Amino acid sequence: MSSLYRPTIHQIHVLPAAGETACFAWTEAALNHLARWVSAEEVQPLRDQLAAARERGQPERDARVALVRSHALYPVPDDSPLCAALFAYWEGASLILHFIWHWDGDGDASIFAALREFLWQPPSDLTEHAGEGLLLTAALKEEVDDRAALAEALLKELSQRSTALAALTLRGATLHVPRRRSLTPAAYPAVLLFDDSEVEKTPAADRFATVIWPLVVLYTLRVEGVYLRAYRNTVDTRLREGGEALSQRLDALFGEEAGNEHGLFSSPEPAQAALASLMTAQHRLYQALAEAEEQIQNARRDLVNLTEILSEALTPGQERLPLTASFPETAIRQVSAPARRMVAQMEADAAQARVWAERAAHAVDALRTQADLLQARYEWSLNWVIGLVGSAIAAAQLVDTDMARNLRAWMNRGLATLHFPYRVAENETGAFLVRGIIVILVLIMVVVLMKVAFTLSRRGIVAMKDRKKGRS
Repeated sequence: MSSLYRPTIHQIHVLPAAGETACFAWTEAALNHLARWVSAEEVQPLRDQLAAARERGQPERDARVALVRSHALYPVPDDSPLCAALFAYWEGASLILHFIWHWDGDGDASIFAALREFLWQPPSDLTEHAGEGLLLTAALKEEVDDRAALAEALLKELSQRSTALAALTLRGATLHVPRRRSLTPAAYPAVLLFDDSEVEKTPAADRFATVIWPLVVLYTLRVEGVYLRAYRNTVDTRLREGGEALSQRLDALFGEEAGNEHGLFSSPEPAQAALASLMTAQHRLYQALAEAEEQIQNARRDLVNLTEILSEALTPGQERLPLTASFPETAIRQVSAPARRMVAQMEADAAQARVWAERAAHAVDALRTQADLLQARYEWSLNWVIGLVGSAIAAAQLVDTDMARNLRAWMNRGLATLHFPYRVAENETGAFLVRGIIVILVLIMVVVLMKVAFTLSRRGIVAMKDRKKGRS
């Protein structure tokens, strides 16, 4: 087994968003755990820091404020090479608890197995726990042929589930991170192997382990928390069910089996009912889509924070500090790959839901147009009947007996002029016939006028819908 120099475990616990009481309870529990291994004299200044933080209260939402910060690595009695430390601080709305278990000497992979008993297990009643990050660091005393295999062996010593690791070559070190993340909550492991002890002792190495990597764990766990807890448990199900229900409703209305090749409906009532049903399904999908968009925005924000902190840490400056990357873009993509996949999955689900929503919007427009046309036709039919009846009554009342007698004389003269052999009888029957002819002529004129009016109104409705589609 390869010989390692100063093997260290950085154990990082994250509380994503909780009240002041929960944050202080967590920190108190972490101090109690540290007190099991470090002397009371060393822990007391940390308790004083926590008491002072309680008096100050919770800081502003975007502030970074330390609650407890060890100013040195404290020796663990009966384990002289072993030292421990605890950092606890607010990062925005989140609380980060950072334990350091440092073996100040030489060792091998078995040291990590020995350090496993010192790791803190959060109390089970602290349900706000977002997750845990583990960063294993050590300097190589001699070069090894396969650093990836060594990194996997070190994680196995901590009983971590085997996972494919991506090796990122940094200046003076190699960082091994998971290529993928499971869909169940699990610790986020990483291994940082320094080329030699000189790099391990640099301020850049200390900053990477105590400042940069806790933030990487924080933002990664935040994205995973959005995806695994908020999205997959509720939003994903509602989004899928809403889309499938809407798709089935659309197929029932417009599919080949619907039997509506020659028009969906023949009367306004079923058209209005179908429109109401479709809009109800559409509204449910829109609600689920709005929730999905909110979760996607939350995950995107933390993904942006993750890439920014990695860019700051890995991009080489003018001094070309240790632990920067020759190709920082590649390194950033590798570290952020699990988070990016989760965000991409949520975006793909939302894109499919938008397709369903767009289909529904077009279907609603089509149904509204047909409902308007059916309603117009229904109103036209009603007006047609009323107009015919009213016109018939009005014509019958207008043409009285005297007018019928005059009209009958004009008709007979016209028939004589045309050399038509028949004449209207000059009696009550003839008068009734004249009145009937007048009523029929009036009805024909009314029908023609209403037909023209209906055609013009229908063209107006269609033109209005076309204008609306053009604006959308």
